[in-house]
Amino acid sequence: MLLYLARNEICTVDRQTLIAEFVEYLPFNQHVSEYFEFVSRNATLDNVRDLFERGRVDRKRLAAVFITEGGRKDDELLGMITAWDIVGNHNY
Repeated sequence: MLLYLARNEICTVDRQTLIAEFVEYLPFNQHVSEYFEFVSRNATLDNVRDLFERGRVDRKRLAAVFITEGGRKDDELLGMITAWDIVGNHNY
């Protein structure tokens, strides 16, 4: 993301920023040790927790779950959840 900001001389990422804008800088399918998932805004905490509890996939760990309107990587980014967010949520 820092490379994106430097090349585009932008200091903020806002609600209009699409995940697709970062594809060139963060090739989701080419990370050596991690992968990313996308869920729709209607996903439940249990759905997301299950993704993290699944363990490694193809010897890669789940780095983050991105929330978009329809759960697609080309939708507008609404939020992001990491394993730390799940661990810190004691109300599930």
